[in-house]
Amino acid sequence: MPTKKITLPVNGIDCAQCGETLCADIMKTANIKDVRFSVMASEIELDLNGNALDLPSIERIISRHGGRLVQQRTASSTEKVIQLERHLLTISGIFCLVGIASEFILRELSFLPLLFYAIAIITGIVFTAKKAWAAVRVFSLDMHVLMCIAVTGAVGIGEWNEAAMVVFLFSLSNLLESHSVDRARNAITKLMQLSPEIATVKRGNEFFSVKIEEIELEEILLVRPGERIPLDGTVIDGTSHIDQSPITGESLPVEKKKDDQVFAGTINGYGVLEIRINCISSETTLARIIKLVREASNNKAPAQRFVDSFAKIYTPIVVLLAITIAIIPPLVFGHWGEWFYRSLVMLIIACPCALVISTPVTIISGLTRAARNGLLIKGGSFLELAGQIDFVVFDKTGTLTKGEPELKEIRSLSALKFDKLLAIAGGLEQKSEHHLGKAILRKAEENHVSLLSANFVQTIPGKGITGVVQGERVNIGNRRFLNETHPQSALSQLPEQNESAFYMWNDEQILAKFVIEDAVRDESRNTIATLKELGVEKIAMLTGDQGAIAQKIAKDLDLDLVYAELLPQDKLEILQRLTENTRGKSAMVGDGINDAPCLAAADIGISMGKNGTDIALETADIVVMNDNLLKIPELIRLSRRVMRIVRQNITAALLIKVLFTALIIPGVATLWMAVLADVGTSLMVIMNGMRALKQKSM
Repeated sequence: MPTKKITLPVNGIDCAQCGETLCADIMKTANIKDVRFSVMASEIELDLNGNALDLPSIERIISRHGGRLVQQRTASSTEKVIQLERHLLTISGIFCLVGIASEFILRELSFLPLLFYAIAIITGIVFTAKKAWAAVRVFSLDMHVLMCIAVTGAVGIGEWNEAAMVVFLFSLSNLLESHSVDRARNAITKLMQLSPEIATVKRGNEFFSVKIEEIELEEILLVRPGERIPLDGTVIDGTSHIDQSPITGESLPVEKKKDDQVFAGTINGYGVLEIRINCISSETTLARIIKLVREASNNKAPAQRFVDSFAKIYTPIVVLLAITIAIIPPLVFGHWGEWFYRSLVMLIIACPCALVISTPVTIISGLTRAARNGLLIKGGSFLELAGQIDFVVFDKTGTLTKGEPELKEIRSLSALKFDKLLAIAGGLEQKSEHHLGKAILRKAEENHVSLLSANFVQTIPGKGITGVVQGERVNIGNRRFLNETHPQSALSQLPEQNESAFYMWNDEQILAKFVIEDAVRDESRNTIATLKELGVEKIAMLTGDQGAIAQKIAKDLDLDLVYAELLPQDKLEILQRLTENTRGKSAMVGDGINDAPCLAAADIGISMGKNGTDIALETADIVVMNDNLLKIPELIRLSRRVMRIVRQNITAALLIKVLFTALIIPGVATLWMAVLADVGTSLMVIMNGMRALKQKSM
């Protein structure tokens, strides 16, 4: 039976441990194969056995764990979820303070402080107890269970004021942590808000305001100056400059005119545009980016997987240590009450919240920062690996070069004249997607040459194209293809090549030589130099072009290795061999179209975005949306900065736990101090992790 995936947005679940407990409870529901919860995306993803989903049961389970299933996540809906909790927290805090004051003012009425503390405990622990009961039902020892045990124990030994203070501080910490996590989540929410909800649609000679979900393919939109473009499409009328920074990260507006492509979420400049829609709202480039960024939060980095695994053994170990403190020292030293109190403090130290949240908030901040800057990274694992790259392999055409070859010269090697040669070649190449074909077609259009009809056209990968023109078999291709199909005696008449060239021939003779030039990208030299400054040890180039041309480019760019005259399968074999001999991580950078196997073989496949084509988005681990090579060293810098913050967070979380554990044995640490330390650490790692959203070092 096929597995169906469903994603449900949830409010009110703000810690990884709570999410795990929720998933364990949902797994008991019928037809559920697997469940995953993302803290940063605030959603659960269900794998169903079949199509049936008991949504009411799912909703009840989420509610039992203190969350709420929502149809649309907004700031107002989140506010409603925690409004009651805020009111109860306020009441708890007031009665906690009143209880403390009454101990000094109403000493003769000793029962009153206890009453005030009891009210503070009951009102403050409502949501905690609810979540604790939900965890107990699935045999989970999460922080809410530990907190309830600690509070109950404190009341049991007569520490009512400590119990009330702990409940208030813990409830306050939950609200503060929820607020901080929501700030981090807003990074994704802001991406979702880039596309307007309403668009102006032209139907006949009239204009209507229509929800973007109701707009159909091929409809025409009117976009006024300053408005955001609602959907991807093609300009059919008007000229303007578009701010594409939300999609590609480009700092300057890009001119758009008739027949140019535009993206949803980008901002129109001074002109009025009419745009023909070529995809629905759920399939725009922006929608795909949002989808991939949200999915990326579930693709955990190795550091995050380590922390999650460590947290699973950390809590049971610390709980066992707390039990040991409650039993062994009193048997030796006596003072059961004191040691029992210290064991309760140890239970609070057992909460791994700060440790667990330290990594995902940093990773998702880094992923979102990259997306805003024109780098689409498909998971935390790739973000972490990027900083470890020490070997980069570039494809030449369309990557190091502009990928827009210009036909510089047609040299006739037969009796045929320029126009005739161009008409034959254009007839063949109009049925090809090869970069040479585009150059030939542009040249034919410039010279107003009518193309001849070609039949039985066939592309031969890595070699060229063949077909029948005017009843005669004609081939266009590289020298390798020519060597395979033509007598060697004819080839001896051709001079040695020191230029990028292709040939055209029939069964009898070589007809012409096409000399093309594909200029090196302006930023290629700077990119290579910057990569070396960042410590990348080796940089190589793979190309199917002639050796002399490849060597010239390699020397110009200061590349370490160059491999030329390669077929697609040759590129894969060489990349695999190079990767095996590399100590660190390897990256393959290509156009995402004809080098997909190489992108998959490298540790990290980086594709030039080609203005957001489906192929580029699907084939690579990382997509450079604006085709700017300088984004690659920026990627490495971002990765190293993010992982530096992750290490800071993990170190801080563990160090504070160790320090407080050391303070428990001599009896220095108190319950409320432990809660404050846990709260402070959680907030600290969240705020530190959100620094990855900032532009520094990018």
